[in-house]
Amino acid sequence: MVTATLAGAALGALAGAVGGNSSDAATGAVVGTALGAGAGSAMSSGTAWTAQRRYDIAYQQCLYAKGNVIPGYYPQPVQPLP
Repeated sequence: MVTATLAGAALGALAGAVGGNSSDAATGAVVGTALGAGAGSAMSSGTAWTAQRRYDIAYQQCLYAKGNVIPGYYPQPVQPLP
């Protein structure tokens, strides 16, 4: 997230500086920072979700391997043979 924010600020300042005015460069840096922070936040959120999902799957497999019931998945009752 920090890298995307810094890159956005640098690119925004560079794009603003092309206009030749220092206030354009400052405006570009502010807009670039905001867009970079938004992009970095979205990437960070996606990465965190993926890591949490992988942990949840491993935890469920461990529970199942130990003979425990996985929350939300209840085994069907076994009918005794006649």
